[in-house]
Amino acid sequence: MPGQGALAQSGIPDNAQASSYAEGWECKRGFRKKDENCLAITVPENAYLSRQSYGQGWKCNRGFQETGLLCKAIVIPENAYLEAFGRGWRCDRGFRNNNSGVCEAVHVPKNAFLTRQGNAWECEFPFRKAGDGCQMISAPPNAFLTYSSYGKGWECRRGFIQTGNSCHAIKVPDYAYLTGDYFDGGWKCKRGYQAKEGLCLPIILPPNAHLGYFGTDWECDRPFEKNGETCVMP
Repeated sequence: MPGQGALAQSGIPDNAQASSYAEGWECKRGFRKKDENCLAITVPENAYLSRQSYGQGWKCNRGFQETGLLCKAIVIPENAYLEAFGRGWRCDRGFRNNNSGVCEAVHVPKNAFLTRQGNAWECEFPFRKAGDGCQMISAPPNAFLTYSSYGKGWECRRGFIQTGNSCHAIKVPDYAYLTGDYFDGGWKCKRGYQAKEGLCLPIILPPNAHLGYFGTDWECDRPFEKNGETCVMP
């Protein structure tokens, strides 16, 4: 009805319209609410109106950067390009930012290659980075080269253990097996045996006892409790 329509529009300031998602009113695009009025948003040169209710109400065009209330052109140095969002620049492949606004060439030494990002280099296998160059890795007898970037660049073969820059054969006692772990000497006793002074000695079970979960010690059957080398009733 005409009368009701006129009533619904009452109280709405200039450059505003009835809210589309709630009661009341909202400013039209290009205007910002202040108190009970809608004031025009001043859009600087090289900018456009945003649809966000926060911030300045405008954004800089691609290739420009907000500086105070202005949009200034992004200065792209030599050997660089404007990044996809247009808010900054990146160096071309084979160059890197020296943090002073310049893209300097990446010097790739002999036996090296540019990384996937193109702003650094890595050594070819089997070379290892040494200062500004790549040094050949040599493995000692009974060792093999690795691709790992840490460590010495080599590991001892199975059955050998590293001692300094050499690989020595692991002496596995009777009733033991190879593990390849450095921290336990490279071997462990089989279940039912216990390591003592480089040997694997059989575990003697007292009455009312059984081998533990790992098989390297014994535990008392319930309800017995350990007392020294025996199992007694509590």
